[in-house]
Formats: sequence, C-alpha cells, structure tokens
Amino acid sequence: MSNEIHPQFLSELHPIIPKAAYVVWESIKIPMPESNTAFWKQEVLELDVDCSRACCVIVIVAIVAYSVDTNTENDTSSSKLDNSSAQNILLSLPAVLYPLPEQDNSIWYGQLPSAAELEEALHIGHAGLVERDELEKTGMRLDNRSVSYRHQMAMRTSQEATRLARAGYVLGLAARHLAERGLGIPKGTRKHVRKGPSIEADWFPLEVCADAGTFPCPSTSFRSADGSCNNILHPFTWGVALRPYRRSLPPDYADGVMAPRVASDGGALPSAREVSVAVHRPVYQDDTKFTVMLAVWGQFIDHDITATALSTGSDGSAISCCGITPHHPECFPVQLSASDPYFNVSCMEFVRSAPAPTCRLGPREQLNQASAYLDGSVVYGTSLKLTSQLRSMSEGKLRMSVTPDGRSLLPYSADPSDGCNQKEEMARGRYCFISGDARANENLHLTTMHLLWARQHNLVADQLAELNPSWEDERVFQEARRIIVAQLQHITYAEFLPVLLGDQLMSQLGLNPQLSGYFHGYSASIDASIANSFAAGAFRFGHTLLPGLMKMLGNGTQEYVELHRMLFNPYRLYTAGQLDDIIRGALETHAAKVDPYFSEELTKHLFEQRSASTVPHGIQCGLDLVSLNIQRGRDHGLPTYTAWRTHCGLSRPKNFSDMRNYINSSSLEKMTQLYRSVDDIDLYTGALAEQPLNGSFLGPTITCLLTDQFVRLKRGDRFWYETPEHPQAFTPGQLSELRKTSLARIVCDNADSVEKAQLLVMHAVGPKNEHVPCSSIPGPDLSLWQEQRLTHTKLGLLDTQVRALSTRLRVHITCGYVLSDEASVLWNGQTPLPFPANFNLRPFWSGTLTADSFHGTFSAQQSSQQWVNGQFFFKVLTDQFHSRSVQISGNFVSPAYFKEVEGYSLPAYLSSPVEVSVNFSSTPSVETTSEIQTAPIALEGTYSDNRTVFWWSGGIVLTISSSSQHWIDTSRNFSPEGETENVSSEDENSGRHWGKREKELYKQNVTQE
Repeated sequence: MSNEIHPQFLSELHPIIPKAAYVVWESIKIPMPESNTAFWKQEVLELDVDCSRACCVIVIVAIVAYSVDTNTENDTSSSKLDNSSAQNILLSLPAVLYPLPEQDNSIWYGQLPSAAELEEALHIGHAGLVERDELEKTGMRLDNRSVSYRHQMAMRTSQEATRLARAGYVLGLAARHLAERGLGIPKGTRKHVRKGPSIEADWFPLEVCADAGTFPCPSTSFRSADGSCNNILHPFTWGVALRPYRRSLPPDYADGVMAPRVASDGGALPSAREVSVAVHRPVYQDDTKFTVMLAVWGQFIDHDITATALSTGSDGSAISCCGITPHHPECFPVQLSASDPYFNVSCMEFVRSAPAPTCRLGPREQLNQASAYLDGSVVYGTSLKLTSQLRSMSEGKLRMSVTPDGRSLLPYSADPSDGCNQKEEMARGRYCFISGDARANENLHLTTMHLLWARQHNLVADQLAELNPSWEDERVFQEARRIIVAQLQHITYAEFLPVLLGDQLMSQLGLNPQLSGYFHGYSASIDASIANSFAAGAFRFGHTLLPGLMKMLGNGTQEYVELHRMLFNPYRLYTAGQLDDIIRGALETHAAKVDPYFSEELTKHLFEQRSASTVPHGIQCGLDLVSLNIQRGRDHGLPTYTAWRTHCGLSRPKNFSDMRNYINSSSLEKMTQLYRSVDDIDLYTGALAEQPLNGSFLGPTITCLLTDQFVRLKRGDRFWYETPEHPQAFTPGQLSELRKTSLARIVCDNADSVEKAQLLVMHAVGPKNEHVPCSSIPGPDLSLWQEQRLTHTKLGLLDTQVRALSTRLRVHITCGYVLSDEASVLWNGQTPLPFPANFNLRPFWSGTLTADSFHGTFSAQQSSQQWVNGQFFFKVLTDQFHSRSVQISGNFVSPAYFKEVEGYSLPAYLSSPVEVSVNFSSTPSVETTSEIQTAPIALEGTYSDNRTVFWWSGGIVLTISSSSQHWIDTSRNFSPEGETENVSSEDENSGRHWGKREKELYKQNVTQE
C-alpha cells in the first residue's frame, strides 16, 4: 500500500504542527485541543516553508515515517480531556515527540547591552556578593542541633558547588540589573529574561562553558566519574555533574530573572504550608499491589541522577532564615499561620537552591551536583577524589568497615557536624556512614540499599579477580563498576519503570530491556541532563509512597517503627540480624497509594530528633516535607501546573470547573479555595491530584514528565548497557547474563542471611509472586568475563608504536540521489538540508566508499513492522584516499550526529522540497543483525539562530572501527586495521617493503585514541 507523505508544516489547520505529528493525531482520531496551539507554536520547530525538506529526509531514512489516513476526521469541537483521552494522547506521543521538544530560550529580547553596560552590571553583581559576605559575618548560622540543620546537611552542598554558586550569584544580580534598566525584558510585562551575552572574565569558572574540542576525550570502555565525555557533541556540559538542570520550559520568576514565582496577577501565592495542610492532608490508603521497596529503589536512583545544591555561607556553613533580620538574600522561608494545626512558630526554615553559573547572562538556574546518567554515582561518587576515598585500592574492591562479628558495613563517617552523627552513639563507637552520595544516612532503608550495592560491587570484584588473576586492581575495579552500572540500569527499566509507566507505554516507547541483542536507539542529539521540572517536581511523587509505619520482621518477631525514627538513624545496622529484619520488612510492607495525601510523619515530623531533650528550646521539632517540595518548585521558578499540561499536549484548563474530569473533587474544592486562578496552581500539587491512568498509578502530567526524562536517560546515554558501540559494548553473551539480574537476587546475595524472597520485590507477595528460596532465583554467570573467553580486537601496530583504534574519513557530497525501492526520488542531492535539532537518524546500509563515490543500499526502521528500503549514490570529494584502488566496503549501522562547523553560512536562496510517496516494507533489505559493525556519521553544518534546526552542508565525517574487516586495497595488500597483532616494516603477505610516504598516508587516516 502506498501512502502519500506531505513533508511540509501545515499552514492552514495547524500552521506550526509538523505533518508527521498531525498524522498521528489524525490516525488515532483524537481531537487536537485548541489550547495546544500555543504549545506547538512555542515548542515545535518554528520554520519557514523551506525547512519542510527536513521531513523529506525523515522519510528517506524512515526514522520518523508515518501513515496518513486522509479519510480521518479532525474533531476539534471540544478541548476537554478526561484521563482516558489523556492516556491515548500520551500513547501517541512516542511516535512523534519523545523526547519532548523544549521551548527555545536562547534569544535575548531587544538590543544587547553594550560593553560598558555589561561591565557595570557585573560590577554590581560582585558588589552584591561582597555585601552578602559581610552580612554573613553578623551571624546567620543554623544551630547544628536544629531540625533544619539536619535538613540542609541532608542536601549537602560540596565545596566545588559552593564555588560555582558564588559565580552564579554574581551573574544573577548582573542580569537582574540589566532587566531593571529595561534590557532583555519588554517593559510592563512579566516575561522572563532570555539568554544574553556570553561572559569572559578571569573570575569566571572556565569548566562551565567547556565543550567539544576544549579537552580531548579518551576512547575507553569505562565511564568517567562525573559524566563527562559521554555525549561526544557536548562532552563537558550535557549530563555532567555540577552543571545546571535542563529547562523544558522557560522559568517563571516574579521579576523575570531570579525572584521566586508569584501569582499570575502579581500577588502573593498561598503559603506552601497552607496548601500542604488543606490539599495534602493525612488520609492514608495503602496500595496492596506494591511494597515499600518500590519507594526505596525510586529514592536510590533519584540520588544517582539528582543532587540539588543549596545556597550556603561563603565557608559552606548552613544559613539560618527565621528570626533573623535582615534576611540573608538566599532565604525564602515558608510562612506559617498563627492558626497552624501543629506548628507553633511563624516561620519554617528554607534556603534557596544554589544559583548555577551559565555561559551567558540569563535567568537563574539551579545546580545539579550529580551526573545525569544512571551511572552508579550513588555508589561510587561523582568525582575521582571521592571515588578514590571509597576504594580500598586492593583487588578492585570498595573500602568497608567490619563489625566485631565479621560483618561488612559501609565506611564510617567520623565527622561530628555531618547532621547525622550523635555524640552518645559516637561514644559507643557507632558512626554514620559514607558512600557515593552524601544522603546515604537519610533513612534506614536507603542506607541499607547503599550497603547492599557496596557489597555487590565487592562480590563481583571477587569473582572477576578469581577468573582473571592477572588483572590489576584498577582493571578489576573498573570492570566490576561497569557490571554494577549495567545491573542498576537493568533493574530500573525492567522492574521499576513498568510499575510507574505501565506495560503499554513501556512497550510503545521501546523502554523495556531488549530480550536479546543490542539496543540501537542511541542519539547524540538527545540531552540526557535532568529536567528542572523532574528534579524539583515530578519525581518527588515518590514521597507519597511512604507509609507512616515501617515493618521490621525478625525470625518470628514483628516490630513497627515510626518513619521519622528511621531518619538519620543507621545505628541498627551495627546489631547482628537487623539488616535482614529491615530488608524483610521492606519486602512485606505495602507502599502507600500515589495521591495528594501524606502521612503526618512527613508533614509534621520530618527529621525530628529522636529525643526531645536534644532539641533546644524555641526550635521547631519537625519539618513538613510537602511544604518544602512546593516551596522548592517556586524557588526554581517552575511554571504552573497548567503550563505543564500544555507542554505534554494535554488540555489546559481555563477555570477550576474544567478540571473536574481528572482531579478528585475533594482536592479540587480545596484548590479552588486556596488559589485565585488555575494558572497559579503549583506543579507538585496539581499533578499529584490527577486521577491515575489505566495500568499505572500516576496521573497523565507526571507520567508525561517522567517518560520524557527516562527516554532521555536511555536514548541519550552513549554507555547504555545494551549499546552495540565499541569499545564500551558488552558481548552478546555477557548481555544475556546481565539480563538475569534482579533486585531479588541482589538482596539474596548481599543480605546477611535472607533465605527467601518474592521474584519481583517491588510487588507484593501474591499467587503470581510468591516467596521462593534464594537458591532458585537466577543470576548472572560471570564466567563469560574470563580473559581468554573475551574476543579481542587485534590492532595493527605501526613502527611508531601507535595503535590504530579507528579510521575517520571526512567526505563532502557534491551531488547524488536517494531512491526508494519503487524508484521514487526521496532526495535529489541538493544542500543545505534542514533537520530538526532533536532528530534521531540511524540507517542500516550496505555499500562502498571510494575516492570519488559513495553508493549502496539502505534500510531504515519506522517500527518493528515498518521499514523503508532503497538505494543511494553520491559523488564525493575527499583528500584522504590517495589511490582510486582503496575503498571501504561492508555492512554497517550509522548513528548520525550533528557537527557544527565554524565559518559555514547558509546561502541566500533555499529551494523548496518536493512531495514523495513511500511504500513501507515489513522486512529490511540489508543486514540488521546485532553483530553488524557500527560506523558513526557526523553531519557537518550549522544551526539556525534559535538552534531548533540543523542545516546539513553535505559534509560528513565517517568513523570506521578497527574491529571492522572492511578496509580493502586491491593493489597493495595493505594490512587491514585490526587484522594482525603486529605489523612490521616488511609486509609478510606480499614481501613488499612499505615506503615512507605510504606509512605517512596510513597514519594520516588513523584516529589515535
């Protein structure tokens, strides 16, 4: 069947919506809400008609190719969506928009400030920092016995983050000064300032703006500690620790720059505590389908990917905000009413998140101290310094402490000011612990999870060392770490995410782990950095899962412990048998339902001291976690709940009555009383009040925001455990073993004496998930990591003693064509060619590249059942083939990346695209096996001014791995890269001596890693 593809943006019905997106909406017959028009105008590519050729290329490679049902009606008569239609929308988005497009925030409004104005603004910023430092000398430190001190220590800010935050504070004051003078924001509006001029100064931290080419990235199988060099296009910014959170929507600050969000009419929002008391009141309902282990795992991986830095004093001290005047400029305390039902104080301590420095002046951003990738930093830390402190430097193991009865625990923390250690416990020789994340002691279940994974690392290290006695400490450690990260990723996507998102969405998004073979969905154009809305809003839904009482199960005994008594209280682990009691309790305690309601353990007693005698008079006993979460969203300038519904393609309510179809009536009544407008509702409150989708326990807005982030964490991670790309890829056999990983097996292997568990530990015990002996739970067989069983790439050794790892060729396409199997012209060879900036391109191809041509056949996948097959032929120019007899030939898969080239500018005239017809096939015409060689292609060109479109110039850089056997010379018998272990000056096959010129040419074509 032939389907007509119109690769243009609709200019009449929905002028900004890509045809591809429109088709999906049409094909499932879901009305496009009128309220979505603004979303598409802001979020999707704002292109002129010439940009539609990008859609033509999308069809060529069939990464995004769509069937058009021209008979489908477009009913836009109603903009109301209940959760059933919302679910249909979310299920339709994977084909088009995941990861979701981000609203561009790069264009400074109006005239840029002059050099003199910029210098004045930065001077004012520096003066403000000096004034702040002087204010701190008057005494603004928190009492280290207070509950708020424990809270701030729980969100520990590193010295490096404090240094960066000081630069961010200067930039924020400078941007605010310019905005107050009418620069960057239209006068009389509440619009936000956008990204302005770049900053170059001797005090500015250079690493903030480091990007590709600043420092070389090594070719290695192992991740960096901080996430750097993961993304090859943005190796020191995307996903890297100590960088700003990613913005999906521009921030909503009261002054457009940095002041916390206020109501839409400019007035005050209801106090976060008022919202907590009224909407998030204590109504406890457990969810009998799931266990507390679901919440524990959620918090564990949350700490792996997010760690928001707090503002501190210049010396890193905790800031006090209540009862002190004048206030510290980073204070934003929660105001409490005199009629508060529990607290008898007027102020709850709250200090703002630390401002992150950015390369250009703009709105305030927040600093993520963790790397964004699921990379085990919660176990190993996000810096080489911390990783080294956690290592034993012997046999590849992590450092552990040992109890008198021989049990291994995490290393001790002897710091009396860490917010956890207690004098009376230290006197008994019992301390809190250190791990890869500073929050390891926050609650007893979390500490237990840290302990299990530290033990798991050492268990794997022991097995690897036994299998490979020749391996040194560093090799054993890195290989064990690599396996641990793979297991963390597998458990998250095989056990945790299906509960959150539901099986249908997981399947449609391709988020489930592969059953076999490799995952081919990586794209360097996807930014895996954590979204601000995810860290400060959506992923905090997990707090609702926590019940007020936690069960401890011993041998024949049962004990219930109030949740707040488990916070900063890891001392039970020193007692034999307690680790197992804690684990058994977590496996047997039901999680609470995801709803707007919270236990009083969280809204009254958070971080409360275990003994009232340790609390100084006049200091608040506990905190309200819900109030802090709401306040954090306002601090970060998160747009309102209604803006996020629009961002997700859901209906935007115009009034409170519009929300009756998807918000429970009780919560809606309270919100109507508290907020003056639906456009004032906080993301956290509104999203939690939504009715859950079918097959999930989350509402559509949280589902959307979580989906977007977890798609990015998989598709944007070059070291994803199922990647086929070398040198980081596992072998197919090793992957098969890693897929046997389960959290149940981790628990069984690393608890002291737990002998049985349910196979799915995040699910409650039931007829289909019964307790089974640990001995019957499968786990990975690490014998496939034995050295002699590994398949090694043999690298050609030049007489210069440099090993060739890959060959990189730069080619420019001068003309050519791409044809479908039906001989339809898919592309006529004209450049420049536009691509959406977030485009994912990964064709399989079989062909030959010579000195003057590049030709072959290709197959590009739309879905598991749809392929576009065709042929391509290009005339090329390259100065790297000095003989017409040299060629590269074979079968490859080529993930494509965009490479911005300096000096390339677009021509004045851009030709219009053509409409094409494509027949989809159910099978590819070229080889697509898991063993196929990966040959990345960088497309050279330039971005549009708003960086939403990449214009390809026709230049490509093709990288061929040395493990490939496809380097051929028909006249000279050059040694293939990777074919021989040693290459001497005398070619043994031909008896011919290599000349000096030939060696130089050969070395020029080799990328030295």
